[in-house]
Amino acid sequence: MKTLFLAALLFAPSLKSHAGPVAGAVVTSSEWDVKRGKDTIEDFSGNVHYHSGPNQIWSDWARFDHALQNWIFKGHVKALHVEESGTVLKAYGSKGSYNEATQKGWLLPSPKQKQVLLIHEPLNSFPGHATANKINWVGTAKTTLTGRVHAQEGQMESWSDKAVILESPAKQEGCSLRRVTLSGNRPVAVKSRQDPKDWTGAVKADRLKTFEPHPSNQESSDSSDVCGENRYVAMGHARGWIVFKNSKKRKKKKSKKQPSSKKGNSKQ
Repeated sequence: MKTLFLAALLFAPSLKSHAGPVAGAVVTSSEWDVKRGKDTIEDFSGNVHYHSGPNQIWSDWARFDHALQNWIFKGHVKALHVEESGTVLKAYGSKGSYNEATQKGWLLPSPKQKQVLLIHEPLNSFPGHATANKINWVGTAKTTLTGRVHAQEGQMESWSDKAVILESPAKQEGCSLRRVTLSGNRPVAVKSRQDPKDWTGAVKADRLKTFEPHPSNQESSDSSDVCGENRYVAMGHARGWIVFKNSKKRKKKKSKKQPSSKKGNSKQ
């Protein structure tokens, strides 16, 4: 396998002017073809592996446009990102793009695969997953899933046409806030019960929102509730049910039996 380093010191002089924005990134592949000129383009084929900081992408083929700072990946695409909290995000598809200047990217499935797969693996917690017809993202601040979205993580499971995930710093130091908005075709969310003392429920509405505070770094990731509790909001013609953990079955009160009076035949 031929190893290709996308760094200024390792490029030929004619490529040095294009290497700055991708300095520190490493790409390995079986074959490499570069078209030098006004708009330099590099093609990588065979076991392509892109690695830059917390981001890694694997594919069968890739192209990098230096002028646009844009990547295109095709064939068995797998993208991986590691957050500061230790959470690992994985995405699987067939064709994708990533722009190093804007940090925008997208991923599509193959006709056989039908949907892309997104896996969320928090540190010291059970992993979750989601499937959709397409995934778009802007860095780690915004991720959008569109088309037959199905997500499941922990006790929560949901179905919608669109899911928008926004990540931002929380008011409390060391914490982040994840806001998830489900919309399209009246989304449904279900929370299952894992133990008898837990609560369970289901809701269907025009839009569903969740607010999920969580630790933003590994130092505070051991305490799951240090950043606060999750909050769920249903908007527009909401219907559903909730059974709280403190709910008790109502006991039917026993009614006192009244003495029955029997009527007999009276003698004249």
